[in-house]
Amino acid sequence: TRVSKLIVEQISISDENFKSDMRMLRDLYINENFLNAYGGVPYDIDFKGWESTFVLQPEEAVKERHVINCERMNKAFAIHFSHVHMVKLYRRGAHPLDINEIKNRGKAIKVIMDEYRDQCKASSISL
Repeated sequence: TRVSKLIVEQISISDENFKSDMRMLRDLYINENFLNAYGGVPYDIDFKGWESTFVLQPEEAVKERHVINCERMNKAFAIHFSHVHMVKLYRRGAHPLDINEIKNRGKAIKVIMDEYRDQCKASSISL
């Protein structure tokens, strides 16, 4: 996608020591505001709510097992499904799978995102 290409470009010009997608999005956000302020061509990315709810962790997005926090998810730009945060979700008893092995993280993420689409569809229409 277009945003993915912008992230890859940002990686090549970034001074960050640790170049994560989250940090590259932050850099794009900062650059977008700079470009808008000085008449440059912005990236045209909807950074809705960057300041307060830009990136959620899974434990903020999932209230309990198979129950999504639609209010938080609908305001987020991204959710960071890191291994560490998926383990925290598992320890809290909110992980969507019965097992928490690293090889199942992708499957767990898919379940969470499918549940988000099912549970939060009506509440996201107004955004």
